[in-house]
Amino acid sequence: MARYTRMPNRVITIISMPDYRYELRLADEVVATGHLTRDEPFDVGEHVVVNGHVGIVRSIEPRLGERELDVVVQLPAEDPLET
Repeated sequence: MARYTRMPNRVITIISMPDYRYELRLADEVVATGHLTRDEPFDVGEHVVVNGHVGIVRSIEPRLGERELDVVVQLPAEDPLET
């Protein structure tokens, strides 16, 4: 997602990071959804904190016709989901 701007004798690259729609899952159940913005892109397998819960990024998928990406974060089975 880069945009190029031409200036005399220079090319400047402007990078805009995608926004994310997340699903927070416990086993096969979706327990929360929402939106995230982040300076660095997510990686599959990365440990992340969402709504105060540590989970693992399981998938990152593009949304057809949108700038956002879908990210699925899996919580460990022992997470009590207390906020």
